[in-house]
Amino acid sequence: GQSLVSGFFSPSNKCLKRERRKRPLFLHKHFHQVTDVKQTKSTYIVVNSTSDVKDALDIKGDLSLKIKTGMINVDGKGSYLKSRGDTVNKVEILTTLQYTSSVHSFQNGIKPRDGWMEKFNTKVLGTHYVSRITYGAEMVASLRFEVFNSSDVQNVKGEVYAAFEPSGNGLNLTAEGKLEMLQKKVQDKCNLAISYYGTVPLKSIPNDITGFRKLVTTFKEQVDEANLQDGIPMEVELTPLEDIVSVENRDKFKFIKNKDLQLRLEEFEDMLDEMRQARLAIIGWAKTLPYYIKEEHEKEVGQMIKKITEVTQVFYDVIWKMDLTQGPGQLKPALEAYNYDGRAIYKRYHKLVTRLIQRLMNSFVRN
Repeated sequence: GQSLVSGFFSPSNKCLKRERRKRPLFLHKHFHQVTDVKQTKSTYIVVNSTSDVKDALDIKGDLSLKIKTGMINVDGKGSYLKSRGDTVNKVEILTTLQYTSSVHSFQNGIKPRDGWMEKFNTKVLGTHYVSRITYGAEMVASLRFEVFNSSDVQNVKGEVYAAFEPSGNGLNLTAEGKLEMLQKKVQDKCNLAISYYGTVPLKSIPNDITGFRKLVTTFKEQVDEANLQDGIPMEVELTPLEDIVSVENRDKFKFIKNKDLQLRLEEFEDMLDEMRQARLAIIGWAKTLPYYIKEEHEKEVGQMIKKITEVTQVFYDVIWKMDLTQGPGQLKPALEAYNYDGRAIYKRYHKLVTRLIQRLMNSFVRN
């Protein structure tokens, strides 16, 4: 309850802790209430795009960018988001499991202590306070069908979609024999890789369909066995400080996200994801090359990787400095680095990498 009673969303953690030690924003801890939920929820999707992933994980906008660049560390969902590998010739079923144990919140109508603005250093309070915390445990499981030949990708995807019927939501996937049948149908076209990302320690990490099914169907029991009590904070609700101040003081705590910037962030993130996939693709391809290749070819591959890395770093710098209250002009350095020749080309680095690989492959064949 301490985080609820005295919690602020502040740009300076050190200053924030000093303010907490001095005095809480709300006078009495008993003003905070606990609601037991004890509910488990699961979702299953076939991943077709990065947007599908963000929708399934409920991580979007600036939060997604901050997780990918390491500004914010989020176990489970965040770990999966950061570790997504090369998606070429992959068909993925993404499963999310969530157990909500309780919700800690303030009682309705609670008021802050009198004269709180005079008692705190308002320059370090930030703009919001934590008004609700949801506790529990989460798990993300990824079933990736790694297809041997690109010509078979659509066939494998068709079989995966068929396994989602008749409901279409995948909730019947864990029925006995369902996934085994799917794996048998596509086993001559692909390998199956299973990965887990969670906020609760597992007794063992399943590496086959049987183990996956058991994990999904017994997730609540595994959470109980971990003896985590309420679990960990999964979600917080931030309430604007301007909601609890007088009208004349609201401007001191006003925080309004710039709408134009928000509209540009999805495209901006798509560029970042595309560069990451392009870099993974050329590095993965380079690892399959013979021990010795011509120095000129090796240099071309190295230059491509270096170029993508340099542009990606500009994106990271922009994200780290991003002010959500300001306009999209702050994205300009990254966009100019991406379109280094002044031309706006869709999926520029994906195309550059694909062409380079194809040209070098043709050169190897001729030689």
